[in-house]
Amino acid sequence: MLDINKLKELTPSIQNNAIVDVLDSTNINILNLSKNKIINKSLNLKSKGSDNVSSRVINNWIEKGVVQIDKNDSAKNNRFNKVESIWMEVLIELREYGLPLKIIKRVREVLFNIVINDFYLFKYCIIHSIIGDEKILMVQKDGYTKFESKVTYQKQLPNGSHIHIPFTQILAYCFPKNTLYFDYKIKDVYSDIEKLKLLFFLRTGSFIYMKIFVNDSDVRYIEEPSSLVKNKPLLKIIRNWEFSKIQIGIDDNTDTFIKGC
Repeated sequence: MLDINKLKELTPSIQNNAIVDVLDSTNINILNLSKNKIINKSLNLKSKGSDNVSSRVINNWIEKGVVQIDKNDSAKNNRFNKVESIWMEVLIELREYGLPLKIIKRVREVLFNIVINDFYLFKYCIIHSIIGDEKILMVQKDGYTKFESKVTYQKQLPNGSHIHIPFTQILAYCFPKNTLYFDYKIKDVYSDIEKLKLLFFLRTGSFIYMKIFVNDSDVRYIEEPSSLVKNKPLLKIIRNWEFSKIQIGIDDNTDTFIKGC
């Protein structure tokens, strides 16, 4: 378990070493997924942000440095990427518990600003929670912050007063077409980045279409993963990796292919 608040008290080189410890304990294909161009393209798609807070409050958060925007959006329509939108929902939770912006800004700096090879702690929590290893963010009133897997958290049930935020709950709101609570049971999913990439899109529903080429003459088209969940024969084909390829449309200009058998 990494005590991320203590990183701020350490020298930059030791901070990097602490992140390296997390890197060393993380499946190599999860790390590759985190660096994947298509995954990052999906996480960087822009939106207007949260509907759970007013524009006035958002502008105040931007001014205070607890939220960052896409400064190229002069019309102020699509100012936030998906990662920032997820953070904003976490921020709302922290504010509802009464945490002041000064402390929240320090929490953000730890989660976002210690970066190695495009790897940082907030993204780590997002990726792991999407794939199925949900993370719990724990923040005390004084800003003391750490995260833990949901399984370990439930076993230990940490003592003391702290805010705990399950990432899957936040992600479910930020990805409206999600199937985050469904187990796709893809065989040996951690052994292959192609399997992890497919699982990312199936669980988030962050695509506009998916073409499943069972073979050259059998192509299935789905617009959201909930329709796949209901199709047991097709689900079995995916679980056993018995398709030729899958084409996924990320947006109107970008698609990607998953290699099958």
